[in-house]
Amino acid sequence: VVVLDDLTDHHRVAQLASPNTVILVTSREPLRVPSVELREWSQADAMAFVAARGGVNDNDVALPKICGLINHLPLALDLIASFFAATPATLPSECLRWLSDEHRRLMRTVIREDDRVALETTFAFVYHRLAVALQRVLRQLSVVPGPFDAAMATAVSDDAEYALPEL
Repeated sequence: VVVLDDLTDHHRVAQLASPNTVILVTSREPLRVPSVELREWSQADAMAFVAARGGVNDNDVALPKICGLINHLPLALDLIASFFAATPATLPSECLRWLSDEHRRLMRTVIREDDRVALETTFAFVYHRLAVALQRVLRQLSVVPGPFDAAMATAVSDDAEYALPEL
């Protein structure tokens, strides 16, 4: 098994291909190779996963809203399920209230230590692969409390107009 993360050139897959090799590739770009595209889960699958892994009632009226707010994405669903498992006294309605507040979503997220380290490592890896100018724009935008649009980004950083499509 060969794992290639964030592949940008499909020719590299062809170089490694052989009848006895399984290649797992992640990419942000469509590749011209036989593939399985991973997308968000269905509402039913997302709810069943969070209920089973998080120990919450799958009939709770807040659960479909929670899954919808995080777009049924597997990693986000795993984080929510881990949150419920780590804080069994938390009601889904409380979690929904927190998730509905866009400015406080990340502050309320409970992440297992190994996941936190993995996320920090991933962000650091991606950040250090950015051009110096893009790193500077990210640092400048970090002072903005909460969500921002392109106009606000441009007000904070002179380079934001050019950097935002890359980020």
